[in-house]
Amino acid sequence: MYCNRCGSELDENTNFCPNCGSPVNGTQPNFVNTKDKDDGNVIAILAIVFSVIMPLVGLIIALVCRKQYSDPNAQSKFKIAIIISSILLGIWAFFVLIWIILFSISAMAFVIPFNAILSI
Repeated sequence: MYCNRCGSELDENTNFCPNCGSPVNGTQPNFVNTKDKDDGNVIAILAIVFSVIMPLVGLIIALVCRKQYSDPNAQSKFKIAIIISSILLGIWAFFVLIWIILFSISAMAFVIPFNAILSI
């Protein structure tokens, strides 16, 4: 048997030509696309970084991109970003609520004496 591309003699059990690498008898090379895997990991790491710096942005990135990449390593990083964002957004919401309560109490403390002065 001979290679259709370079004409080298081939063994009977060979799937690819040892000289030029061409597939023999319709055998297709099995390539693994590592670009998507690398892109998913990079975006997942960016989602984690944004989750710490700007939790809402990190949460949006993680939720939107999580469905686009099937790599289990990237999926676990997206889940970490979602958890970090959720915790930080919860803490932020708690402090905003406390600030609103304290501001409304201090505003009432100012308004009550002011109304008493106006009623005299």
